[in-house]
Amino acid sequence: MCLVDNRSLSVRRLDLQGYDEDWLEERWFDDEYCAKLSCSSLGIQCEVLLIRVEHRTTIIDLVNRMTNLRALNIKCRDDTFNESNNRSSSTEDEFVKWLKER
Repeated sequence: MCLVDNRSLSVRRLDLQGYDEDWLEERWFDDEYCAKLSCSSLGIQCEVLLIRVEHRTTIIDLVNRMTNLRALNIKCRDDTFNESNNRSSSTEDEFVKWLKER
């Protein structure tokens, strides 16, 4: 699956939070794809990554493998946060607590 047509010599920002054109649904990336991305020339150059992942453990792998990464905007399919009820502070969020423990 080719996600981007890269003709640039330098990639600093990579937005993979788009939609699948065939199904018009959110695209979620698995561990295998993220591992390939992090070792690719795109992943090595990337400083800002926007992505949706299947499992939260993938976040740790991306951060550890993508050495130039400065900012990460990520959505996890296994996060229980409900955007319609976002009144709780980030310090109370279960997902944030999980990340802090890593």
